[in-house]
Amino acid sequence: MHHAPTGGAFGLAIELPSEVESFLSFIGINWPTVNEDKVREYASHVREFAENIDSAHRDSTATIQRPGEA
Repeated sequence: MHHAPTGGAFGLAIELPSEVESFLSFIGINWPTVNEDKVREYASHVREFAENIDSAHRDSTATIQRPGEA
């Protein structure tokens, strides 16, 4: 069984065959089982959320600094 890398917007996630992961574990090498593409996708969502919070903070601050105009 061969596992081809899965393509993402930023790169390729490397997925080892389960047999290889088992062998690496047996010889004491812990191979990360995280999907790098999913981590990058999540990070993109977190950055977008942070930008939205920053924008809302700037807008709120500007509104508070203009008393009487609201």
